[in-house]
Amino acid sequence: MPATWVGHKYETSGGLVAPDIDITDITLIKAESGYGVDADNDGIASPWSIADSVASAAKYLGYWIQKRCEKGDMAL
Repeated sequence: MPATWVGHKYETSGGLVAPDIDITDITLIKAESGYGVDADNDGIASPWSIADSVASAAKYLGYWIQKRCEKGDMAL
């Protein structure tokens, strides 16, 4: 889901982004509140990096858990 990684502003259809969008670009990710994270500090947020993928998944899940708690559907 490249659009979730880099930010939904860049989505073309079905979670995809245009081929000219660099989904590892931290600046693009931050600008559009994507979930990609550069956990290994190599200058890119790569979905093919285990460290970046795990940190990004935690960020994504944390966001949705917080939303559910705010709605009253869950308690921490």
